[in-house]
Amino acid sequence: MFSILRAGALALMGACSLPAFAESCYVSTEPAMAGPSGAHTQTCYEFQGTPEGAMDWSCNDTTKDVQKTHREKRASCPSGHFGRCVSALTQETLGNQASAGRKGEGVAPPQVGRDARLVTYYYQAQDKAQSKTDCENAGGRWEAP
Repeated sequence: MFSILRAGALALMGACSLPAFAESCYVSTEPAMAGPSGAHTQTCYEFQGTPEGAMDWSCNDTTKDVQKTHREKRASCPSGHFGRCVSALTQETLGNQASAGRKGEGVAPPQVGRDARLVTYYYQAQDKAQSKTDCENAGGRWEAP
């Protein structure tokens, strides 16, 4: 009897020590108009420290906007970024993401823990220095490869 309880306790401790699940969403935006004002951007963001499926509501390709935006859920973000922004993933962050997603469809964003992170990788941007500035002004930490 005690060996079964001990085995169950060990299994629970092992499951709690596993790394947090991460998912990613690759986002590519094409300008609606050619010229200097239109810039093709490519980013990829990850939710770290969230339950599996937490990204399902935010990484959808049903949003219609002025620019042609394509979102693709992936297991991880690819290499080759020129920088990344690491910030806390909060309910407010999720609320802002929902404003561009399926907010009106009755899909509530998942609850997040204190250690949850939003990591955004930047691959292509019109102004790379502005990406860093935007990250830091929003409370994130910029990291160059």
